[in-house]
Amino acid sequence: MRKPFTVKQLRELIAKAPDNAVVVTSAFDRGYTFARPELTTALHTGGDGMAEDFGEDTTPESEYGKRIPVLLIA
Repeated sequence: MRKPFTVKQLRELIAKAPDNAVVVTSAFDRGYTFARPELTTALHTGGDGMAEDFGEDTTPESEYGKRIPVLLIA
């Protein structure tokens, strides 16, 4: 199981990055693509598992896991 990477750890990493560093994410073709960060919530299902959160009416915590704040980088 991977340990969660926190916003605090990200801030420490970013502090070392040059201002002109571009934020990217992995692409399907083994390349990179520009990242689109978003503050949102997810449903933690245990271990490494998380589900997309569509709100309590559609994805209730009682069925899909504990709702937690996340920084999504897609």
